[in-house]
Amino acid sequence: MEKGFFHSIKSYSSIFWISSVIVLLGYSWITYLMLSGDIFSDFPAHLDIWEFYYERGKIPFPPLYYLTFFGLSFLFPVEDNLKLGLLLLMAFSWLAKYSLTYRYLLPQIRTCLVFQWIPLGMLFIFPIYLLGWEGEYWLLGKMTPNLWHNGSTIYVFPFCFLLFQEVSRWFESQKVNLSRGLILTSLIVLIKPNYLFGLLPGMLLLFLFSNHVPKFRQRILTYSGITIALLVISKYLIFDMASEQSLFYNFRSSGAILFQPFSVWLEYSESLVLDLISSLVFLLGGVFLFRKVLFKDKEFQLAFAVFFFSLLVFFLFAESGPRYLDGNFYWQVPISLFLLYLVLVKIVLKEWCLKSSSENASLSKFILLIVLFGFHVLSGLLYLHSMVRTGNNL
Repeated sequence: MEKGFFHSIKSYSSIFWISSVIVLLGYSWITYLMLSGDIFSDFPAHLDIWEFYYERGKIPFPPLYYLTFFGLSFLFPVEDNLKLGLLLLMAFSWLAKYSLTYRYLLPQIRTCLVFQWIPLGMLFIFPIYLLGWEGEYWLLGKMTPNLWHNGSTIYVFPFCFLLFQEVSRWFESQKVNLSRGLILTSLIVLIKPNYLFGLLPGMLLLFLFSNHVPKFRQRILTYSGITIALLVISKYLIFDMASEQSLFYNFRSSGAILFQPFSVWLEYSESLVLDLISSLVFLLGGVFLFRKVLFKDKEFQLAFAVFFFSLLVFFLFAESGPRYLDGNFYWQVPISLFLLYLVLVKIVLKEWCLKSSSENASLSKFILLIVLFGFHVLSGLLYLHSMVRTGNNL
């Protein structure tokens, strides 16, 4: 039986609690700057969307992100209660991301205090800054495992993490907990369904190339069929809902899904090759140095497949109409890349525990990967500094 989220939380080290305070206060401050307009973000637009729909008796779809910060706003009997509700939601979503990351890596970091700072470092991983060689933009055109400016992506992450772990357990045990998987999937659909664009084909690819018992096959196909149905319903509500009587009537201009390979990426990227390489240095280094260990691991296979399809969806599809440049087929990329990095870190830390006292050649591989990880984290800190200083998150 899975341990609860707060299982043995009292035994966590002081580093966990210090980091939790840093995450809670630091990301609350960044969100506050975004809500106040000091840093450009999607938050003001989300508040405007909610107020526009609410005044007309409608709810934007997907609804759960909006309904959650609206519900939290009642905790604050002041004029700007919607902003405070959204700030509270973001603060605890970031804290949930950190807590889940720490708990996931805990078996590997428990005995080493230095390693216990890795979960906090994971929250600052960013494409490596190339001193402007790749162009003017820090973020646009790159694949980042962390996003600070899009509320629904931040909010949905913990549920995507839990679903990824759930599906990973299915392949490990050959037993599918259909109800738990569908509950998490439904919550994701109601917040932001993008992660499922990568998870579903990634899971099915792994399913095709793995040995399984008939009951496992039946349940995987049942889960897949229900998930596809939920995504089709979402597509209808987002793009095709025309009835003004519907609670989810879309006031925005209707659009369509377009097959336009690389079109959105080309709009934003100033150097396709440099943007892609700088985004994935840690992944490329990890695969090059530890490929035999990584690709033997079922969880890494799943995470890698999910990221591959997440990237493919972003590269191939776009929306027509005014949302074309919103890049709404991108949001699964940060989630799947973070989870891929997380699985990679866990496997490498396991190898460290097994081989830390072995030959210098093995030790040099670990040191090299630590350096690459450090460059990504340093770039994230530089990005945050630039964002706060200039007010520009691009």
